[in-house]
Amino acid sequence: MLYDISTEIAIPYMVRFWIILLFYIPSVICSFFVLYHFLFDRTLRQAPHNHVIIILLFINLIVELTSFIWILNYYRLEYVWPQTYSFCLTWLFIDEAFYITTTLLFAWATFERHVLIFHDRLVSTRYKFLFIHCLPIVLLLLYCIFYSIIVVLIPPCKNNFDYTKIVCGSSPCYYHIRLTAMWDVIVNDIIPTMTIIVCSLTLLLRVIYQKSRMHQTIHWRTHRKMTIQLLSISLLYLFIYMPKMLIEFLHLCGVPNYVGKDFMSYAEFFAYYGNLLLPLVCAGSMPQLKKRILKLFPCCQRHIQTVTPSLHIVTCFEDLDNEHFYEIFEYFDYISSYEIFFNLNQRFRNLFINLPHPIKIKFSSLSKSIFKSAYENIILPYQHKIQVLYLSNPFIIDFFLLSNPLIQKFIHLQTFIIEDIESKYLENLLNDLLLLPNLSTLVIMCKHHYVSNRNNLYKQIFRLSTLKYCKLSLNPGKMFEYVSREGSDRISPNTETNRFSPITHLVIEDTIVLYELSALLSHVPRLRHLSINRLCTSRLDVQPNICPIVSQKLTHVYLHLGNVYFDVFELLIKNILHQVQVLHISTPADPKYLIANRWKSLILFYMPYLQIFDIDYHVYTSRVNGVIFRNLIDQFQSSFWIERQWFFAFHMKVIGNYCQIYFYSTDPYRKRQFTFDLELIKTTTRSTKQIQMNSVRHLELENENCIINSTNYFPNVTQLTCKENLYEETNYISSNILNRIFPLEQITELNIYLCDSYFKDLIQLIISLPNIHKLCLCGRKFQNDFDLLQQVDTFHNKIKDVTISIQCTFENMKLLVNLFPQLQHLTISMLKGCFVEILQYLLSKNNEKTPYLNSIWLTGFNRSLSEKIMAVLQSKKIRHVDSMPNSSHDIRLWCETILPSTNNNCTVEYDGHLLEEDQVIEIKGKLYKVEDCALQRAYNACGMYLLQMVSIACNVIQNEKHKVPSKRRVRKSLRRKLLTEACCETLCTVAEMIRYCPSH
Repeated sequence: MLYDISTEIAIPYMVRFWIILLFYIPSVICSFFVLYHFLFDRTLRQAPHNHVIIILLFINLIVELTSFIWILNYYRLEYVWPQTYSFCLTWLFIDEAFYITTTLLFAWATFERHVLIFHDRLVSTRYKFLFIHCLPIVLLLLYCIFYSIIVVLIPPCKNNFDYTKIVCGSSPCYYHIRLTAMWDVIVNDIIPTMTIIVCSLTLLLRVIYQKSRMHQTIHWRTHRKMTIQLLSISLLYLFIYMPKMLIEFLHLCGVPNYVGKDFMSYAEFFAYYGNLLLPLVCAGSMPQLKKRILKLFPCCQRHIQTVTPSLHIVTCFEDLDNEHFYEIFEYFDYISSYEIFFNLNQRFRNLFINLPHPIKIKFSSLSKSIFKSAYENIILPYQHKIQVLYLSNPFIIDFFLLSNPLIQKFIHLQTFIIEDIESKYLENLLNDLLLLPNLSTLVIMCKHHYVSNRNNLYKQIFRLSTLKYCKLSLNPGKMFEYVSREGSDRISPNTETNRFSPITHLVIEDTIVLYELSALLSHVPRLRHLSINRLCTSRLDVQPNICPIVSQKLTHVYLHLGNVYFDVFELLIKNILHQVQVLHISTPADPKYLIANRWKSLILFYMPYLQIFDIDYHVYTSRVNGVIFRNLIDQFQSSFWIERQWFFAFHMKVIGNYCQIYFYSTDPYRKRQFTFDLELIKTTTRSTKQIQMNSVRHLELENENCIINSTNYFPNVTQLTCKENLYEETNYISSNILNRIFPLEQITELNIYLCDSYFKDLIQLIISLPNIHKLCLCGRKFQNDFDLLQQVDTFHNKIKDVTISIQCTFENMKLLVNLFPQLQHLTISMLKGCFVEILQYLLSKNNEKTPYLNSIWLTGFNRSLSEKIMAVLQSKKIRHVDSMPNSSHDIRLWCETILPSTNNNCTVEYDGHLLEEDQVIEIKGKLYKVEDCALQRAYNACGMYLLQMVSIACNVIQNEKHKVPSKRRVRKSLRRKLLTEACCETLCTVAEMIRYCPSH
């Protein structure tokens, strides 16, 4: 800013004093008011677009409480007081530093507002938010502080102050040095001003353009406030400061100083109003603050007479904005949302056709027709927008991998998860993945087939240039006590010195031989998290030779040690894992793992950075050895363990002359699975409070006493397994007891191992767990209480995936399947039994008990049944089915769903014409539609009013149940009138509407 004003304006000092004071008082009050609400209102405080505004208001308040008081004092006295060099330097520093800071910060705010409105995914994660939002603000503040200190407090020249003029009379001395003056005007004035102009205008144009495109998911109601707030401050800033800046720039470019001298004198004075009006503009541009201000002045509020409507106003689901529907679509995943909404009306079709966001696709359990429709309407047109792809249906996997190379066209794919893939597809699949430039997460889970060329597959994975997270299961279920890998099956070390994998998180769900570990780590030098489901030694390795490898970044290790005994594990720590900070291990039955002193030495000398130590130890031994183990565990109570807050629990169960022992870490407790089987004998923790096991997701219940006497609580458990002896007649555990150890409503997966259990107990257990989606029933048989038909009629559940491995008759199996009306996937595993009969029943075209069933997996049957099953699949009496035989006793089926109350094959004859289902005809000016093989009156229903019509129809039906016969004619007339007035576009019948009534 320039302060050397040689020409005085024609406004007396005292008039200037009162002009500024009249605005100064309300401005300061408004500053405190606005800042108070910004800082103490959580919603306003946490909104990213308010952060820069809060800083600007805070800086402005400091200026008002310092510089403006000195300005008023100057106009009152007509000279500067106190007349000291330090005071003038402080005044100059505050005026100069805060002016530059305000200008640069607001320029950044105008640019950042584009990011927050139109590219909000750039700040969607914590690290992106810190890097893109917080870091620029911090850097600008640091620049302004250091720049002002250098040019004002310790300048390369000397400042001369005149105590008879405002701000001690002169501009900073560095302004007379041409280079620094040009830097100040261009960098601190011109560039920020041009940024404010360009970004403000483009923001206004972009908002208007996006708002006019109704199919775009711009959050207008939220972003309108952000836009108005920014544009209001921009107009204030440009109107007051921009003319003065342009004249300053012209003077530095050689224009004589007398040009615009009078204007500059007035501009310098009225520039103060930029600070005075800023709090008022901020308060006025925010509806929340405006309402709160008006509450303080009741006389300013408009009194509006409220008229209560006589008719009941129904709030419609379809009244929601498009952006809310897109949030719903993302919550359910696009395929589930597509199945629910796409065929509802034209508005929802347009929402899917004009998808604005990256798409997350999950193909699991869905019918073939839904998949084909989604493939044609979403996958093919928007393959460039797919960001997440999840495949678990083997038929869909075959379609993707056997058809044209579709995967490599997903150029924006970031996360790819594929489960149940056959090993023969892996090599070609990985070659396609090499062409994806943004793939950062990869999960591959193979079928139960042995993968022979492991080395080549791992090398292909390590060649993926952008991969960060990788989870592999190439040989599931292959758990060998000793493994020997040779040739292409053995992972070889990396021989290319200039090519490394960028993977930072690696999870291996199958077996790794100890001598492969060093070779594996040589490919991933950036690895931070390593998890191996089974690490074992080779049969040939009496004393394994573990190659030392420097892995400085590997800090989190999760190992399930198959036959790796403690002596070998010590070598592993010393040669590879000496940088580990978090260690989770599940050990074999080697007593040396329970020697506390060996652990203490190993940790002190070779794991100095260890922060979390989690051990899981199981052993089945004699009762005599059980006493020895207990003495060993007592050593974990020394000060070494207590100081590090590492505590342990010891469980034991005596079975005759033998005992089962379980020793594990309790705090910090990181286990995903916990079993109630062994009774707690001792714990090293001093706390007697209930232990919160937050990490446990899978809970196994085996022992009744352990459950009843438990001091543990599992708040996040979602999977529950009940072993066979728990639900016998004498050992039944009520839901009240279970609710003491975990929240019943959180269970989504239930596994029950039955042994002569009662059917009624199963029903009661499922009723107590209302949110189960997946159920597995295994065991020998139920007791003879299957004749509970009344319970079946009133039994409600959300179960969609069921596995049944129980020997029972066809009638019992039929009754069991009918318990689950929302069933989508069914697995049946039996050596013999009613395979053929139950298959005929499930696939029958007339079966409406399980209308959503689309996937069946038959496994474990005898070879003699294979031909009978294939004969059923070729029958014309069943639905269309695709089959995939995996072996002579394993077959998967993919079938079409049967929607209730639909019949696409019937016709209706009218006036000599055959009308098909859903066909519409106009009769005497009224529309009729073929619905359920009958001609019914049809109405036009706009997308916005469809659910309102449904609500009206449902209310009419409900009210008619309570009406006397004499008033039914009036009600019928009213019903038709309301429905007719509400209809406008899409045809629908009353029968279609009342299907969606809650009580219909």
